[in-house]
Amino acid sequence: AYAGRNSVVVTVSHHGNTPETVASAGKAREIGAASITLTFDEGSPLTEFGDHVIVYEWGADSDFGNSNGVLAMKLAVEILQRTEGYAGYEGFLSSCSMVDRVIKTARKNTIAAAEQFAKDYKDEPVIYVLGSGTGFSAAYSFSVCILMEMQWIHSSPIHSGEFFHGPFEITDPKVPFILLKSSGRTRVLDERVLKFLGTYGKKYIILDSTELGLPEIGSEYSEYFDHIFFTAVLRQYAEKLAETRDHPLSLRRYMWKVEY
Repeated sequence: AYAGRNSVVVTVSHHGNTPETVASAGKAREIGAASITLTFDEGSPLTEFGDHVIVYEWGADSDFGNSNGVLAMKLAVEILQRTEGYAGYEGFLSSCSMVDRVIKTARKNTIAAAEQFAKDYKDEPVIYVLGSGTGFSAAYSFSVCILMEMQWIHSSPIHSGEFFHGPFEITDPKVPFILLKSSGRTRVLDERVLKFLGTYGKKYIILDSTELGLPEIGSEYSEYFDHIFFTAVLRQYAEKLAETRDHPLSLRRYMWKVEY
């Protein structure tokens, strides 16, 4: 078995009712592992199986320092600190305390860009999303959860490091891309992609976490926050796109409506 009495099992579900996640938390309790659950809904089924329940904030007016992503990282870093020590512990916590201000400033500074994106991309049948490092998680969630699930737009997340292993062959001036340019060690991969798109593509937008101020939280820690930063900023792009297309983010054909 990969998990047992000496394990810590962390599960996350926004509404706390994802069947597989709830079952996993229940299994963790069954085998005697420490079960930690994170959810936005403190009265959800998931919380019934948590030895420790963490309720996070969500939404444009919430404190992004108390988002699920930041709290999950703080949990991981706290476990690391208590088990073997982490030299960057205090600096990481300091970064957590600044991330809310930096994200809200970036969101304010990208309102016009988000509105223009919605106008330019509203009729596109497919949009590809590129990213690297932890920023790839944001590329994945925007492609899968926003474009495909919530907007019914065909999409695929592409890791910048994999772009030249085949996907770059679809590039032409009419194919739309979103490139998330990370702030850390994988930034060079994104820059290589951008150089190619600049030569052979035309319809693409760039969200650069460095230019948008993320390293202000501490350049040695910013790469760990790229996914949280991009996800928060991209939510604004999603809302503008949904508004322009008259296709609410809450609209579904199958999810929660049919058996699957």
